[in-house]
Amino acid sequence: MENADLIRKRPRSVNFNPTEEAMLLQLVKKFRATIECKKTDVLNNRIKDAAWNQLAEEFNAAGGQGRDAKTLRSKYENIKKVSKKKFANEKRYLNATGEGPAKKIITTDVDEQVKELLGTGMESMVDDDCEESDIVDIEELELLSNATVLMEKNTPAAPKADDVIVVCDTQNLENRLILPSTSKVDWGSHTAASLRTPRSKPLVVKKGETSSSGKKPVLRDRMNIWAANKAEKQMEEKQCLQELHEVRLEILRDERKFKSEEHQLRMEHLKEIHALNKEMKLAEIAVIKKNL
Repeated sequence: MENADLIRKRPRSVNFNPTEEAMLLQLVKKFRATIECKKTDVLNNRIKDAAWNQLAEEFNAAGGQGRDAKTLRSKYENIKKVSKKKFANEKRYLNATGEGPAKKIITTDVDEQVKELLGTGMESMVDDDCEESDIVDIEELELLSNATVLMEKNTPAAPKADDVIVVCDTQNLENRLILPSTSKVDWGSHTAASLRTPRSKPLVVKKGETSSSGKKPVLRDRMNIWAANKAEKQMEEKQCLQELHEVRLEILRDERKFKSEEHQLRMEHLKEIHALNKEMKLAEIAVIKKNL
C-alpha cells in the first residue's frame, strides 16, 4: 500500500485551446532569438531556461489556464514536431517520381507561424529548385526583351537544344548573382606631366643586376644568407637538445645511484636493528633461565 502511494501518476493538465496556442506562438516569436538559438552549452541553456520562465509569466499574466514553463516548452516542441512532419511530407511528395500527382498537405495558421519561426535556412544559389515563374518558354525568347539564355561556351558552333542550360528572367538572375565591385578611379587630377614623374627606387632595375634566374643578386644573396642562418640555428638547436638529453640522462643516473646507496644504508640499518633485537631476546631468555 505504501509503495502504491509513493508511485503516483503525473497529473494531466487541461488541453490547450487554439487561443492559447496562438498566444504561445506569439510569445515564442518574441523570445525567438534566445529559444531557437543553436548553441547548447551550459550558459546558453541557463539563458533559455530564464527566457522560458519569463515567457510563462507573460503567458499566465494574459489570463486563462495557468501553465508552467516546462508545460509550455513541451507544448511548443510538440507543435513544432507536427508542423515539421507536415513540411517534410509535402517536400517528399513533391520530389517523388511516379504514383500520380502529389498528395495535398493541409496546413493551418499554426503551421505557417511555425514555418515563419523556423525559417527556411540559407538559400542555395546553385540547386534544382527553380521556380516556375522564372522559367520562360524557348519559343517566346524573341518576344521577350528582358530574358537571357545561358549557353555552354565550349562549342563554337551554333547553340543546340542541349546547349541551353537554364532560361530565367534577367531581373531574377541579377538578384541571385553576386557581381564583383567595380570601383572607378578618378583620373581627372592626372595630367601628361605625371607620366614624366620618376619611378620609385624599389621599382627601378639597373642593367646587369638581373641574372639568368630572373632574381636580383641582392635578393639572391639575402636568401642565401637567410638559408645559411636558418641551417646554423637548426644545428645549434639540435646540439642544445643533445646536451639537454645528456644532462637529463646524467640526472637519472645520479638519482638511480642515490636511491641504490640509500637502499643499501637502510638494509644495513635494519640488519643492525635486527641483531640488537636478537641479542636483547637472548639476554632475556638467559635471565629467565637463571631465575628458574
